[in-house]
Amino acid sequence: MLKYIIKRLLIMIPTMLAIIFIIFFIVQLMPSTPGRIILGIKASEEQVYEKNKELGYYDPLPVKYYHYVKNALISEPPISLEGRSSMSFCRNSRLPCALLFSQSLQLLLSVSYLASSRRKKDTPPQMS
Repeated sequence: MLKYIIKRLLIMIPTMLAIIFIIFFIVQLMPSTPGRIILGIKASEEQVYEKNKELGYYDPLPVKYYHYVKNALISEPPISLEGRSSMSFCRNSRLPCALLFSQSLQLLLSVSYLASSRRKKDTPPQMS
């Protein structure tokens, strides 16, 4: 039984990294920039540019991915701006749709993984 649990825990690591990778690229496809979402549509282009620069939006893709994974693993909370609720900018953006899609994708991958492990007869030993 211990061998089975260790095997499952080791398989979980690449699965989670794959899910984080897929979600990262889905978020990168959002049509707006983080600075525009946080500051709103009334902010000037210069303010948006500075906010994007501060958030690392213009960094190369591997650097952004590194920061994304690091923040996902340490569960860093979303950014708060000038006393606003940290998630208040999500109400009028497409971010809730992206989050819903990513959670659905995670559920689908988990279910398909469980189904494939059943087909391979990779079940834990029966307790007697």
